[in-house]
Amino acid sequence: MSGRNRIPQSTSQRLNKNRFSKNRNAKLKQDVSDLINLARENNYILLQSKVDKLERENKRLRYDNDELSKFLQDDDESTDDDSNSEDEDDDSDSEDENESDDDSDSEDEDESDDSFRPAKRQMRNKLSDEERAKDLMKTLLKTFPELELNADETFRSEVNVVICQKLIPKLQKEMKAYNLSYEQVETWLQSIHRSKRNAYLRSNQSNQSNHYGFERDFIGSYSESDRSNQSTIIRKKKPKGSKANNIFEDEIENKAKSIMKALLNTYPYELTLRIEDTFRSQINKDICERLIPKLQEDVRPAYNLSYDQVETWLQTFHRYKRNTYLRSHFMMIDDD
Repeated sequence: MSGRNRIPQSTSQRLNKNRFSKNRNAKLKQDVSDLINLARENNYILLQSKVDKLERENKRLRYDNDELSKFLQDDDESTDDDSNSEDEDDDSDSEDENESDDDSDSEDEDESDDSFRPAKRQMRNKLSDEERAKDLMKTLLKTFPELELNADETFRSEVNVVICQKLIPKLQKEMKAYNLSYEQVETWLQSIHRSKRNAYLRSNQSNQSNHYGFERDFIGSYSESDRSNQSTIIRKKKPKGSKANNIFEDEIENKAKSIMKALLNTYPYELTLRIEDTFRSQINKDICERLIPKLQEDVRPAYNLSYDQVETWLQTFHRYKRNTYLRSHFMMIDDD
């Protein structure tokens, strides 16, 4: 009798455990779905605001560009007038040379001084025109968000080369008053991209040293009010004086990471990175080959992440969890 009583009890326990596991997975999937929808709505509002601002900026820049073109045209006409007046002075000087030898000597000196003035003036105009062109190009780049170079890629990367092939002719057209060559625009773009990429790399190094993004392993296990409180805490930790674009990009990145971490908790064990092994171990490499494409697909409704970006974030998550594991078991830290 006792043996018969234990069998249905064990079956009941297994059924309850399976039911609990199914309910938990369903709740996790619902939380992820809600989080994706929320991120999509927030992205639309933020992007619409940014588009409106850029449209206003674009109108202002077009007006400034037209005014600048008129100014350069007037400046060229005044330069031509100066050169004509200098030619007349040269003619009068040549007539005076026939009057006396002494006067001719002094007039020769005056002519040499006058000959240097247009060259100096042209050099100053050339420098100022180049500075104005660079400033105008930097401002125009803000009006082409769809053609923004990726700071997480090198300038000569395939994706940025494709962007440049579309961006440079567009910049040449908008700045036709300066008559810039393709190579000149490309050189300036490379310099601007280098500055942005260096800032991006410094920011990433700073983010890796701060683990405030991993204070909770699962974002779907706490209430909406807790999530809003955590996002407020994260924003307070941003350095003062950050530009609006940086805050906008950081907020999107944090939301994408949150969705990724939530999705990781819904995946089966065979898609879970082994914290007892390094990230570059063979077993974790094999897992990443299956895990990263799945994460890209599941996150894509809200964010279009590259393979390298997902891999970098996974490595950061793994490093944090592995260091926690090593400290609790062996009192050591691993750098992967």
